[in-house]
Amino acid sequence: MEETSSLIISQATGKALDKIWDKFKESVLYRYSRYRSLRFFYTFLGIYKEEIEADDFENRIFTNDKLEKILQDDNKSEIIFEAYRRVAFSASKDLGPAIIGLLTSELILENRFATEEEERIFQAAESLSDQELIEFERHCAKEFEEGQDDFELELDKKWIDSNWNKNEQVYISPVNLGSVLGTWALKLKNIGIVTEFTTDKTTEYFEDSERHIDEDGEVREIKSFIKIDHEYNKLCKLISRSRDYLNFKQ
Repeated sequence: MEETSSLIISQATGKALDKIWDKFKESVLYRYSRYRSLRFFYTFLGIYKEEIEADDFENRIFTNDKLEKILQDDNKSEIIFEAYRRVAFSASKDLGPAIIGLLTSELILENRFATEEEERIFQAAESLSDQELIEFERHCAKEFEEGQDDFELELDKKWIDSNWNKNEQVYISPVNLGSVLGTWALKLKNIGIVTEFTTDKTTEYFEDSERHIDEDGEVREIKSFIKIDHEYNKLCKLISRSRDYLNFKQ
């Protein structure tokens, strides 16, 4: 009798969990994955359609046949599938999927796979939230210009004088990117878009009574920087294009 009761309770619990799971899928998984997917799809299709119509002077119509040809091409369908996978797990609701859509349309139009730098851009679009993407754009858009060298930003500076207390221990620790710049910098460092480096310059000085320098010595100047290669200016531009395309304001 007890076994029968336990079985009934177990079945009832199972049915209740199934209902909760169905509601969870509908309210959470389907709702938010669908929203992201539509952001990606409309951006991808919109840009692709614009480019096709611009080149097709005889027939400026984007037909289902043209989309069908994309899906039948092994390489192009693989690119779209990989893009869709990224969109499904995107931390960003709006800009990330749109960036993935813009870059995917470029690859399809040029009939090629992503470069190493573009793969990192895809990772950034997947990993960063909308706010983090905007903060990255604000930091870099002003610095990057067409043809400009790599973007470098000084974060910290320290001096060490040889005539300071020689028994004093000087701490030289890495800069906390999350505190100084934001979580976008930490994520882009892990992806490989942001790199850190340090410069260490030593300058000698000599005893000079007029300048109140009592003895010879030297000063070490230690600076901490981040560097973003100019290839990733493309990410800034994609964020800007996505904001314009979606009329996104935040």
